[in-house]
Amino acid sequence: KVHNMYNNLRKRGLKQMYIAICDDDIQFCNILKDEIYTYSNMHNWESVVDVYYSGEEICKTDKKYDIIILDYQMHILNGLDTAKALRKGTNAFSCIIFLTSFPEIAISAYDVDTYRFVVKSSLFDGLYKALDDFRKIIKVNYDISIKSSNEFITINTGKITFLEVQNKNSFLHLDNG
Repeated sequence: KVHNMYNNLRKRGLKQMYIAICDDDIQFCNILKDEIYTYSNMHNWESVVDVYYSGEEICKTDKKYDIIILDYQMHILNGLDTAKALRKGTNAFSCIIFLTSFPEIAISAYDVDTYRFVVKSSLFDGLYKALDDFRKIIKVNYDISIKSSNEFITINTGKITFLEVQNKNSFLHLDNG
């Protein structure tokens, strides 16, 4: 799942991030949305942020998100059940970041391939750290050195289409053939 999420972002070149916020506190959602746009502007990230006020509401959408920020405690459908439903649909490979005031419930959230768990009391530090780490993981267009026969060659990761392994040999397929 993680590979597919990052692969999809690399193909798009990380030009635009689609982010969903799901929390039943309207005022909190507005503050969080503004903070995400501020973060995006500081890091030259173009973001589209949608807000949902219930688990039921976000589960009805067909939109695909790169990152979904979920409150763990919501009315009717809690964050964990919402994440389970999202994993069965369009957002099966989305990065899920849970928000909570109760860190002791974090362990159960990892059953739905949670990327990060952020405690609301340190929200912006925790969220910014999660977004920083996410940006590092999906970084594109950096050079790597690979040993080919008896020499090392440098390849830009943005040129790699896929990797193939046959027996003990690995083959990199590049976008130029």
